[in-house]
Amino acid sequence: MCTDFQIHVDQQGYVSGRSMEFALNLNSKFFFRSVGHKYTQNLWGKNFDYSWTGKYGFVAMNCFDPDIVTDGMNTAGLSTGNLWLPGSKYQTITDPQKAFALIILQPEY
Repeated sequence: MCTDFQIHVDQQGYVSGRSMEFALNLNSKFFFRSVGHKYTQNLWGKNFDYSWTGKYGFVAMNCFDPDIVTDGMNTAGLSTGNLWLPGSKYQTITDPQKAFALIILQPEY
């Protein structure tokens, strides 16, 4: 099980972090996107591309080498973390129009 935490430092802001209770190397890499980055994504395997310009920049980490954010924070302070909780069960997506698309980011190393 993973744990997400945030620590407030008086007059300096916040430290955001997480624990990683895995017994293997996740090969995580640090990457970022700046404000105004142009994104293109093929949605649901259809033959059309969805594109947009990022309003916020972010810093992030991935795992197992794909350029998918597993943990990160944007320039407005919104953070995300993919935590592992064994035994979790989620609803089945029956209408793809009401689901989030998996966004794969192209590397800019």
